[in-house]
Amino acid sequence: MYNLARWQAEVGILPLARAAGLGVIPYSPLGGGLLTGKHGVDKRPSSGWIVDNQLYADRYCQASDYETATRFAAYADEAGVAPATPAVAWVLAHPAVTAPIIGARNLAQLKTRSRRCFSR
Repeated sequence: MYNLARWQAEVGILPLARAAGLGVIPYSPLGGGLLTGKHGVDKRPSSGWIVDNQLYADRYCQASDYETATRFAAYADEAGVAPATPAVAWVLAHPAVTAPIIGARNLAQLKTRSRRCFSR
């Protein structure tokens, strides 16, 4: 797991992988949807991946997570891009990262996330 909200992998895993010449394929670059722009202090979901899945709820549903999501969405808005774009780009920019797993649950999400993450 590696994203702007949870970047503990930078402490040990990513430096070790880089030193050993290994590529890393991290999951959850969008923080279970937290960094997509649809969540925030005033946008708490009633359902969805980070609410319905207890592991993700424990991981991403703290008050500080929603504050992070709000501030990050504002940053992306100022840059004129969808929040998913810089979220995935940030993960991909780490020299140890080979490719992030974007975690689409269906074809429609894959198409939407692909457009958001890789369009100019």
